[in-house]
Amino acid sequence: MGTISEDGEVAFRLWALMQPNPISILENPFNLSEFERGTFECLTDNLKDNARLYEAAVATVLDRYIDWENPDSPTSLGNQYVSLLTDYIFLLPTVDTVVAHSKRWLDNGRTIDPSLQGNTYLYRFSLPTTTRTFPKSWMSWFRGTAHASDIQFVFGSILKENVTEESKKLSKFMIKRWSNFIKTGNPNLDDVTKTFANQGLHDQWLPFHESDQRYMDISYTPVLKKVQISGVRHFWNELIPLLKQQTRAVRQAVEAPKGCEDVTTPKGNSSSRNLAHGSMCLIVVLFISAILTGKREI
Repeated sequence: MGTISEDGEVAFRLWALMQPNPISILENPFNLSEFERGTFECLTDNLKDNARLYEAAVATVLDRYIDWENPDSPTSLGNQYVSLLTDYIFLLPTVDTVVAHSKRWLDNGRTIDPSLQGNTYLYRFSLPTTTRTFPKSWMSWFRGTAHASDIQFVFGSILKENVTEESKKLSKFMIKRWSNFIKTGNPNLDDVTKTFANQGLHDQWLPFHESDQRYMDISYTPVLKKVQISGVRHFWNELIPLLKQQTRAVRQAVEAPKGCEDVTTPKGNSSSRNLAHGSMCLIVVLFISAILTGKREI
């Protein structure tokens, strides 16, 4: 299984095309208000929901992804929003799936013979995109590797184009590794000689296991790396859902506070009870958020 380092660019295009003014969003500089709106639409369970239910979650996402040294830079805002979409829509589901699949090949915590078929391999394609499949006027601020950029290398169509020898070499490398995996269950194992062959290129591609989480970062110089995603998984799988849940609970309690009255407040002063209850709940939410945010990995 694999991802592209900026997979989220295709999600950005789809999001823009669903807006009332899609071409304007795609052709003009990306701004902070669009970042906020896009984040809300990414987090919401229903577009008709009250945006206030997501204020804390949206603010926390902005705090993590916006470069506050350049908060008004269209290039920074656009690429950071693509990073957000990449993490949330592509990277997290891929890694969660790979982790679940790799566990099938563990026996009481001991790795089964790696020569057996069924091992899971993870890759990330990170060669920067130089040609576009969409109009040049769209997303002029985009920098990185566009969604599906690996396809022309895996299927060899790039070999017929006027490209560098490096690109051709990389395509042959990927074709060989994919072919080996299809035929032998191991991208390193040559299907003809049945021997491990790196073709003189870089590291042996190791199987993915939850304990070490190795993947192949594929560019002109493919190299084996370790997934650095613990902080991202905690942020999206634990902190953001908790903020959404607690914010909804606070607003519901403020709007209907009968079940959580402050016994020290005179019963005749309902507005004071509402304010006291809402303030206490908000303090609890902010306290939990501060604790969890302080523990996240960067």
